[in-house]
Amino acid sequence: MTNGDTATIEGIFPDGEILLDDDRTIPENFESISYGYATTSHKSQDSTCDHAILAAAQMSNRACYVGSSRGRQSVKVFTPDFEHLHASVKRNSEHLTGHDLIASRQQYIILLLPKK
Repeated sequence: MTNGDTATIEGIFPDGEILLDDDRTIPENFESISYGYATTSHKSQDSTCDHAILAAAQMSNRACYVGSSRGRQSVKVFTPDFEHLHASVKRNSEHLTGHDLIASRQQYIILLLPKK
């Protein structure tokens, strides 16, 4: 098991070894296991559940797509400010190249210069 793995416990053997739903076993002397009630949208990629819950004040459009497409039956969104969340999702989350960043900064400076 690695950090962030999730599984369902199917059984516990008399010697304390734990059987998981994917047929892996955890030795009886394993340091710790915790509940996996929540995960990040990035970690949830390639997984599906019956009901998904998104809780965020803001997120990128990619994170919104990944998180909202996990639930088979339903998706519920919890946010302190819907308009702020909506604005953050609408923003483009593509990564700019260094060239694009310099060009956009130059255009911004030109806009700020006093007109002659």
